[in-house]
Amino acid sequence: MKKETYLYCSVPLAPLRQAASDRSELETQALYGEKFKLMGTATGDWVHIRSLEDNYPGWADKKLFSLLPPSDTLYTLIEPAALIRIGQTSKWLSFGAMLPEQVVTDNPESGFVRSHICNDLSIADLAKLFLGAPYLWGGKSVFGIDCSGYTQLLHFAMGISIPRNAAQQEMIGTPIPYDKRQTGDLAFFANPSGEVIHVGIILHESIIHAHGEVRIDLLTPEGIFNDAFKKITHRLHTIRRLIA
Repeated sequence: MKKETYLYCSVPLAPLRQAASDRSELETQALYGEKFKLMGTATGDWVHIRSLEDNYPGWADKKLFSLLPPSDTLYTLIEPAALIRIGQTSKWLSFGAMLPEQVVTDNPESGFVRSHICNDLSIADLAKLFLGAPYLWGGKSVFGIDCSGYTQLLHFAMGISIPRNAAQQEMIGTPIPYDKRQTGDLAFFANPSGEVIHVGIILHESIIHAHGEVRIDLLTPEGIFNDAFKKITHRLHTIRRLIA
């Protein structure tokens, strides 16, 4: 029986692409310490990998990954970004980076949380750390993030593993009527064909989401009202509760 190979992301961010080419569409990003199973290889340095966290696949440059170390992930960075000393070098890591131990940072205020003890965190407070972060299709960091990468990262910090894409996320959790919504619920939005294409986090009367940038807009029964455009930009589809 062939031995399975596991890798971890050894750089701050690594692109995972749809195909084995630098010109291929960005599917998502791997964060430092994120663990993957090797699924296959292609010409050059391309490897096909699948995340152990959310089962999401993609093609990546193997130079950005290392063989999985024996230690477990105990800590997760919950600052937007921080300069972290790992061994003899320092790396700028992003929110969600996974580390085997409480490491030294150049910012004494940087926060870490044990990934399995997250009940005292507020998802609303964490969400606001990303305000102003630019939108990037497939992005998963404060330097560029998409709507579902944003909600996935925040739930991961709460110790909750959810799928990568908005349509996948809409299939989990408990459906909630609009008048029973509460802060922390996920609101999903659909195109005219009924496909779920957008997701954000409810903040009572408003929603925080990645659209152009991470921003807060008014939420109505019809959808997201953008005050700058004076119109509904996203039509509400469903609301789901993942955090009790």
